Amino acid sequence: MKQPWHRALLATSDCVTRKFCEETLNAMPADLVLSATPIDLTRVLHLNKPVVRVRYELDELAPEASRSDQVAHPSLADLLAPIVERARANSSAGTAH
Repeated sequence: MKQPWHRALLATSDCVTRKFCEETLNAMPADLVLSATPIDLTRVLHLNKPVVRVRYELDELAPEASRSDQVAHPSLADLLAPIVERARANSSAGTAH
């Protein structure tokens, strides 16, 4: 089963979003772009600085796996939920006629 935030990630292929990402990254005063996305950004964006791909692994601890004396931490899905909702709202607002 796909998480709700997968749908928002799929929306990044939208032309307007790509243009926004491209303009934002090109405008940043940086020496390079660190890319931790599963895709090769250089295939979809025209950037004016080098792109260095990095990898990472995420091991989310299940709530029951944490010690009982520790404060409960939100899951990645919990953290991404408000971001996805804002993205959906902005996307819907931009496509309304």
